[in-house]
Amino acid sequence: MKILRNLIIWIFVLSIFPLSSFGKLTPKYTSAARLVTQPAARKLIPDQVEIWMNFYHSGGVMGSVKYSISDRIAVGVSYGGLHILDNVGTDWNNMAGFYAEYTLCHAFKYWPLVALGAETQGWGSFKRNILSGENRYFIKAPGIYLVAGRSLNICRSACFTVQGGVSYNVFENDDDSSPNLFFGFEKTIIDIFSFAVEYDLALNDNSDKALGKGKGYLNTAFRLHMNDRLDFEFLVLDIMVNNSDARNETKMFRIVLRNL
Repeated sequence: MKILRNLIIWIFVLSIFPLSSFGKLTPKYTSAARLVTQPAARKLIPDQVEIWMNFYHSGGVMGSVKYSISDRIAVGVSYGGLHILDNVGTDWNNMAGFYAEYTLCHAFKYWPLVALGAETQGWGSFKRNILSGENRYFIKAPGIYLVAGRSLNICRSACFTVQGGVSYNVFENDDDSSPNLFFGFEKTIIDIFSFAVEYDLALNDNSDKALGKGKGYLNTAFRLHMNDRLDFEFLVLDIMVNNSDARNETKMFRIVLRNL
């Protein structure tokens, strides 16, 4: 426990030192790999490593590492659990999450960037759905997905990005096996601050045995871009209370490290 806490602290300290570049984003900074919980189409930077640390209720932590092999291919792995940061016995997730993405085409003229990928990592606690008997996340993993995104120059900088995609989860489909749709946007307010809003229709989470109530998941994220190596994010999930059994899982804090 102490080793893990010290590791997190040292990662944080090393990522923000020095802070001389605060607010001065280099050309290496691109839009986030996610809208909020759903994948986002973005330009990959070859040989870039990203570390994502998500902190949520009951001392929960989910960490992931993503590596861009080229400007078209990226892979990653994630793992976490509950009670990692408190004094209760750690409840690890049953399995690790995996991620792979291939950029089908880069944005040009009026055409968006399009990416095809697969991800098994969901959001929130990983526990048994009593209705279906299936172990699943609060918000299901995307599974196999196709996503398109485009940055629009509607002000002095590229400050507005729209995203949309379709996904099919073959890993958490005992309660509902329908395909899913999602869309949203990210808006930059100033160089160091942006917010994102996504609407996950949750078409794969609205059957009689599913946890969702048919409203979909409306999620938002507030991002502070310290420099090209560090982001702080605060997430608010399920604003419309689609899953009333997970009200204590709707707030998350995320740290994103890159270019280490």
